Amino acid sequence: MERDPDTIEREIKKARDALAEDLDALSERPKRFAAQRRTSVQQRLADPKVKYGLIAVGVDQQCRAVLAGQDAARLIESV
Repeated sequence: MERDPDTIEREIKKARDALAEDLDALSERPKRFAAQRRTSVQQRLADPKVKYGLIAVGVDQQCRAVLAGQDAARLIESV
């Protein structure tokens, strides 16, 4: 069964359009996923328990670093 060129061109155009729609949909998924994750993290960080807990951990780490530096400086001075 032989098909005319116009029919073939229409089928190719239809297939291209369908493929373009699928590719557009696939490219939107990662963007939506990232936006949802970002929103989720922002909501969790807005919770005072989480927010101030993270601040406390950061302050603790800074204090430990400063104290470790002071201890090292004392050792160097004593030599």
